[in-house]
Amino acid sequence: LPRVHRSTDSWLLFEAFPGKAKGEADLGLKERLPLLLEFALLKRVVADTGERATLVVLTHGKTSPWLDVLRDCDWTDAQWSARVAAMVAFYWRGLHGGAQYFPKTSGELVRDANDLAAARSAWRGQAGSRGERDYAPGYARLLGRGLALDDLASTDWLRLQAGAAELRALLHFDGIAGADA
Repeated sequence: LPRVHRSTDSWLLFEAFPGKAKGEADLGLKERLPLLLEFALLKRVVADTGERATLVVLTHGKTSPWLDVLRDCDWTDAQWSARVAAMVAFYWRGLHGGAQYFPKTSGELVRDANDLAAARSAWRGQAGSRGERDYAPGYARLLGRGLALDDLASTDWLRLQAGAAELRALLHFDGIAGADA
């Protein structure tokens, strides 16, 4: 892992977001998923060594409890393993058509599952801006071909919401006693 550095008795996962006016609360799936996966894997690697794994993330301005919970989470090796396994399972289902995921639209649903207007805007775009469905080189058009994501009551949209709920649980530690954020 290129962001991991070793000292005499601990391992440090370091990430900075220079040039981005983002606080922790503004980190999206693009930033959170790799951080969580790499930190979970690092925690797994050091579990039996007696060494520490520490996460340091430099952001601009405001904070949120997400990184504090991730840093201070005192899970067992089995809990970290389960988190990694769930993330890999989500990824594989996505590759085989079982999980519906579009980064920007899903990110809005992860941020606030009740803000359907923001998620729909991320998918469709707004006046003067393209939506995720319009991105070049057409990945959304290719992957979303035949999907009814413009209809919020469609089975396809409900699958997208279910995938976002699963990601939210993975990213926000839902259902883990003592680690909800």
